[in-house]
Amino acid sequence: MTFLFTLAGLVIGGWASRVPDVKAALGADDATWGTINIASAIGVLSSMLLVAALIVRVGPRRLSLVAAPFVVAAPVANALAGHPWQLAAGLLVQGAAIGMLQAPMNAQAVAVEKAYGRPILTSFHACFSIGALGGALLGAGAAATHVSPFQQFALTSTLLAVGLGLTARRLPVEPAGAASAGSARLRLTQGLALLAGMAFLALFAEGVSANWSAIYTRESVGALGAWPAATYAGFALAMVVGRLFGDRVRFRVGTVRMLVGSGVVAAAGVGLALATHTTAGAIAGFAIAGLGLSSIVPTIYSLAGGLPGLPPGRGVALVALGAWPAQLIAPPFIGGVAHAVSLRASLLVVVACALAVAVVVAVLRGRLVPTAVHTEELEATAAR
Repeated sequence: MTFLFTLAGLVIGGWASRVPDVKAALGADDATWGTINIASAIGVLSSMLLVAALIVRVGPRRLSLVAAPFVVAAPVANALAGHPWQLAAGLLVQGAAIGMLQAPMNAQAVAVEKAYGRPILTSFHACFSIGALGGALLGAGAAATHVSPFQQFALTSTLLAVGLGLTARRLPVEPAGAASAGSARLRLTQGLALLAGMAFLALFAEGVSANWSAIYTRESVGALGAWPAATYAGFALAMVVGRLFGDRVRFRVGTVRMLVGSGVVAAAGVGLALATHTTAGAIAGFAIAGLGLSSIVPTIYSLAGGLPGLPPGRGVALVALGAWPAQLIAPPFIGGVAHAVSLRASLLVVVACALAVAVVVAVLRGRLVPTAVHTEELEATAAR
């Protein structure tokens, strides 16, 4: 499982780091590039809908083994695209593969967590973040040494394919009857809706922080040189650190306190960046926000996998599907509000989202955590 999360991060981070080079090689202007990337969003949404319908019958392991090879191979093919429509088709496949991998990967991680007997899901997400950071660094190094995107992706994808072949047998196998356990129908329960709503808020805050923290530091604070990039780097690094230690915090203080504290810390971090309106404040504030946001979504997936009366894979898939639009909506929403008011004022939305997560957990804790059966078992183990 660790390799699967790292694989996904490496591919996504590596592709994102070479987007300028792929765009330039294609000769696409900004409008064309924006249109091309709609295909990726369509692919993700379509596959997530399919996974939500099939994950109980097919099983997370089989879906992962179908999706992972496409995730590995897609960037290589897309780097060879010579026309916008070719890249659009490739991004449709790439987005569909990533969307098909996301929920099954997390569902299997929930199964490992149950077997392990204590919270470990956030650590898997740390592997994803480390992979994304590593992929971005590899891309930056390849670009600096004039290695083409195709050459970079061909090498990394070959290595990842070998690693996938060596580790595929170690993916969790569903116990007999698991695929047919629970209702095969799509059911939206109150607990599921609450978890999906919280995941949406957390992903919205993550997306805004990742896409706008550096821009805020440069355009609103007025920092020059490497300082804007340092703001995003601090946020990304804090996400990794938070996820490395998030399971330990949850194990010691419990799920409710961890989620409430995470929301408050994230809100305080962005609040610090906005209140001080300085370079140091922005860097420190978004780093604190990264620590706060790092463990919220993995913990919500953990809770979704333990909802009673619902197969774990179905719970994770539906929460992931409900939260996904946040990643699409967040950047343009903030852009629109910033244009109408100011970027500094628009980022108050992040504070509101983080605080909303904390308030929902604090007020509705009885409808969230106690209903997640395996979470009760994990916290009982922690208490002992």
